[in-house]
Amino acid sequence: MTTPLGDLELKDIAKLVYLDIQHSRKEDTHLFKLYKIKNPDFVTLGDVADYYQAKGRFEGITEGIEYLREKYTEEEFNQWMAFLDKIDRNPEYRQWKITNVESKNLRNESGFVAFTVDTGDAKIIAFRGSEDQVQICV
Repeated sequence: MTTPLGDLELKDIAKLVYLDIQHSRKEDTHLFKLYKIKNPDFVTLGDVADYYQAKGRFEGITEGIEYLREKYTEEEFNQWMAFLDKIDRNPEYRQWKITNVESKNLRNESGFVAFTVDTGDAKIIAFRGSEDQVQICV
C-alpha cells in the first residue's frame, strides 16, 4: 500500500464534486457521455482536468471551460484553473477514477451530488448539498 492520503489530498477530493461530471443543466455533457458510453461508468481525474481546460481528448470542446467562466467570478475561475493544473501535473492524480456518479442537481431537485474517487489504494466518497458554492471554492 502507498502512503495514506493527507489532509490536502482529501480536501482536493472534496472540491472535485463541485466540478460537475453530470451537468446541472438538462443536456448531457461530453464528459458525462464519456462516463456513460466510452468507459464502463468511470472517468479519470485526467479526463476531468482535460474537459474543464478544453485539452487532451476534449481539445476544441469548450463547454467545460465556458461553464466555469459563467458560474464563477474571474478570481474563482482562476482558482479552479490552478486546481485543474495541479491535477494535470500529477500523473498519479490523473489516473484516479471517478465512479458511482449520482446527481440530483437539476432545477427543483435536492442539489445532492456524490461520487466515489478510486485512488487504486482507497475509495473516497465525495458529496455536496445545496450550500453556497462560493464558500466551498476558496
